[in-house]
Amino acid sequence: MNCLDVMGRLSDYIDQEVAGEVCKELEAHLATCPHCRIEVNTLRRTVELYHRIPSSHVPGEVEERLFKVLNLRR
Repeated sequence: MNCLDVMGRLSDYIDQEVAGEVCKELEAHLATCPHCRIEVNTLRRTVELYHRIPSSHVPGEVEERLFKVLNLRR
């Protein structure tokens, strides 16, 4: 597994949705690659900080624009 592979699975890894051999390969790469460890630690910390922010209501107009930009449906 190389850095590009790790970056492609980073979100799933942080969310603990990677199992088995793939998880082992990811962790083996992280054990030897300081750059990818920094990425993982940064993303993990960002997610932790995000979860600490109190929820607030997003105005409907802003939410609709966001959904449009992200090409999501309600």
